[in-house]
Amino acid sequence: MGRGRRCGASANRARACLRDGRDVVDSWLDAYSEDSWAIPGGAFPVSEEGRLPLIRWLSGVWAFRSRRVLDAYETRAPEDRALIRYEELRGETEACLEQICGRVGGPLPDALASLAFGSVRTRTPPTLPRSRGLVIAVISDTHMPKGKRQLPNVCVERIQEADALIHAGDFSAASVLSDLRQLCPVVLGVHGNVDDADLRRELPAALEVEVGGRTLAVLHDAGPAKGRLARMRARFPDADAVVFGHSHLPLHESDGGFQIFNPGSPTERRRAPRPSMGLLHPTPSGLRFEHLWLG
Repeated sequence: MGRGRRCGASANRARACLRDGRDVVDSWLDAYSEDSWAIPGGAFPVSEEGRLPLIRWLSGVWAFRSRRVLDAYETRAPEDRALIRYEELRGETEACLEQICGRVGGPLPDALASLAFGSVRTRTPPTLPRSRGLVIAVISDTHMPKGKRQLPNVCVERIQEADALIHAGDFSAASVLSDLRQLCPVVLGVHGNVDDADLRRELPAALEVEVGGRTLAVLHDAGPAKGRLARMRARFPDADAVVFGHSHLPLHESDGGFQIFNPGSPTERRRAPRPSMGLLHPTPSGLRFEHLWLG
């Protein structure tokens, strides 16, 4: 379920299903904690006995939606169909969009372009301060507000002590960005896949910024783990490092001086062993990342 993306196209329009079914199911399972099912608008109580029926109901909803998309796909003529796998869309976004455009027979619709996972347009980020001993806090996937969730005290303290903060998306609500700006003088961020309309208007899907004489790129979703480092190097050829989120899994990989870094999530660890954040230290020899474990 959710492994493919079926897009039926007519002369000037494209229908796209850009939602990962596996991610949805993971979110259902991981969101259940402390006797509540957390959702962006708040939370409602779910007993242990009611958890499985709720998951079954939500699974049924997803199956119904998937069936409707498949039905629409199958009713179209073969020349008006495009079958695009999720992994291909994440890893080869531009090529997949070109395939969609070929089926559409015209320019990419704005509604579809806005879902291009950051492959279209970046905006000019604020300038980072220039000073020796610069420390930048790095977080992602805060998913707030959600029930009684809040940033761990250690995370708040490190953000307050930092010269700047980078957030790699999935704030959820614009109020979280406002709160972070009260904690740190400079906040750089990109929007993620669950962020509200206000955040999508204010924040880019991807950005590149100079840090200590090096170039740092930031985006939310870097795609599948397989080939990720090489894919990010190709996507950001001028960058020395890329910060990303989405998986909630802390990661730091490097090859030939190029680095990718996922700080993990300070609030929703999911399959990670502990909640976490990151710290970035620009040095004369390059960008130095470290993870800070919060639990």
